[in-house]
Amino acid sequence: MRVSHAVRTVEECGAESRKALSTLTALLDARLLEGSAELVEAARKTVLHIAREDPQSLAGELLAEQVDRDRRFGALWRTVQPDLKEGVGGLRDVQVVRWIGAVGDVAGSEERVEAALELFLRVRMAMHVIGGSGSNGLVAELQGPVADSLGYNEAEGWEPRDALMRDVFAAARWVHAATLEATTVEPSPPPRSLADFLQGSLGEPDTLGHPLATESIGSLVAIGPVWNRVKGRPQRDPYHRYPVDVHLLQTVRDVVRLFRGSLEPFVAEAVRSIEDPMPLLMGALFHDIGKVGEGSHVATGVLVASDVLKGLGTDERLRDDVLFLVGEHLLLSDTSTRRNLEDEDLIVQVAARIGDRRRLAMLYLLTVADAMATGPTAFTPWRMTLVRDLVAKVDHVFERGLMDEDRAGRLAAAQGALRVALAASGSSDDRIAMFLGTVPPDYLLRTSPDQAVHHLDLILPAPAEGEVRTDVRPGRSSETYRVAVGAVDRLGLLAAVAGSFTLAGLSILSAHAFTTETGIALDLFEVRGAFEEEVDDRRWDRFRTTLRDALAGSDLGEKVRSLRAHYRPAGTDVAVTVNVDQEVSDFFTVVEVGGRDRLGLLFDLARTFSDHGLDVHVGKVATYGPRVVDIFYVRDEQGQKVQDPERVLELIRGLREAVSGG
Repeated sequence: MRVSHAVRTVEECGAESRKALSTLTALLDARLLEGSAELVEAARKTVLHIAREDPQSLAGELLAEQVDRDRRFGALWRTVQPDLKEGVGGLRDVQVVRWIGAVGDVAGSEERVEAALELFLRVRMAMHVIGGSGSNGLVAELQGPVADSLGYNEAEGWEPRDALMRDVFAAARWVHAATLEATTVEPSPPPRSLADFLQGSLGEPDTLGHPLATESIGSLVAIGPVWNRVKGRPQRDPYHRYPVDVHLLQTVRDVVRLFRGSLEPFVAEAVRSIEDPMPLLMGALFHDIGKVGEGSHVATGVLVASDVLKGLGTDERLRDDVLFLVGEHLLLSDTSTRRNLEDEDLIVQVAARIGDRRRLAMLYLLTVADAMATGPTAFTPWRMTLVRDLVAKVDHVFERGLMDEDRAGRLAAAQGALRVALAASGSSDDRIAMFLGTVPPDYLLRTSPDQAVHHLDLILPAPAEGEVRTDVRPGRSSETYRVAVGAVDRLGLLAAVAGSFTLAGLSILSAHAFTTETGIALDLFEVRGAFEEEVDDRRWDRFRTTLRDALAGSDLGEKVRSLRAHYRPAGTDVAVTVNVDQEVSDFFTVVEVGGRDRLGLLFDLARTFSDHGLDVHVGKVATYGPRVVDIFYVRDEQGQKVQDPERVLELIRGLREAVSGG
């Protein structure tokens, strides 16, 4: 506690109060500790009389001071690591409400403000005890311990620290709103519908920055329960500066700003091409609505937005546009920063996912607004240049018809056929959209619809860490089986699956490994019995049990070697070849391995890649009689090609040893 003092007469108190706002407000808060109550009351009345001479001027000064604090500390309810004392909506503004209440009327606010004060004081006391200092900053490291000390418990989708911040943000919003009301800022009337709210934002974007804007949306029946799951939810990453609900409103606000005029010609051109802004406004409001504390926020967001739009009774085109924007809102930013934009095939794939120039313009504007609302680390000139480059290339495809019609046509046909097959199998439109949006294009081109319908449940909803799902079907011939495996992608997954097949007495004829946009591995195999044609349930159970054990940490190497010792292959002279190609793909190192087929070969090769810290993203494994020719697309731990010559030589040596060692 820091204490200062001053000795003044009643008249001097009045004179000083006219000179300095800080003196006036301090004396408005004066309390008697010891001495003459009459003297204190006389001073208080003098100061109160001065304040009441021009209450509008007092309110204006306090509002100006609040604006300055907003510049220095930010609004408490918009800041993931807020200052409880000086942040707008915090303890200082509780005092503002009281000061203005002393000279006027703050109707309807007293109960909420007092509740906020109680919460702020409890949190601040816990901060000081736990942090061992008098700091007012509720930093990320303190939020968990403070929440625990105040008795917050885990709830569905809410960690204790997030629930604490939700309550702090809510209290700060009401305090801030009370100060605005007290300083004669007229509150906006509650919206009658979501469309009214968004349409109104086009004319008055600043309403989106009002502390009760999030409460206004939460009051709408169609969206309220969904909105309350993101309201006040912190975003714990180094990029986002706002809680989820504030970020969504800010994204809408930034979309409106783009529509109201941009100095960037590329943005202005995109704005001119959009006749109806409502899909974009809704897409901006819903793009992160899936951030509910669990699961993939994109996949969840598509489902949540779909339910809300159905409840609103929106027409099909509007609904499809909004769900497209929610489902693909990361496409341009992720692709432009993580992929080689000189890859024409990549540009064609992006164009195929977007569909037309109208959607490209909407997605581009959403990407820009999302980056602006995220913060300065996301909205950098370099990132925006990369996004612009990608958009220009995709637009060129649409404008000139330069899309590879053969591949693009096949991809569109594959998507259409699979959509029909999934619908016929009873899958909902939402799950179909999620599935088509997450599987890679190569999967669509290589997998027939009658097989793909059995894969949806393997990856949706996403498997938990350590969980594995399998699907077994008759193969292309009477003695073979098609096996699909879905699990969280991880280094060594392919080796674990291959080793489990070997130990269950199954021989791999072909394999294709795919990774979805959400990081789920979907590996497809054609297998047959290694020792007898028919594979009974006991062996399938052994395969599944072995695979679960392998993912839990069991080492299959010794077991495979022991089994192989009993089944030595016939002595066939097959040359061992290992070729590494850095040119065929812009993103992967392509490795071709040739040699004699034998029990457990794919396990040995996959484990070698894993031992060298490489992840197999695409594997093309084919067996031709005694000879095997396997092709793998691999990347290192950082998701990059294997460029180090010494590391490449070590990999070649390791693979040759793996093929020859059997």
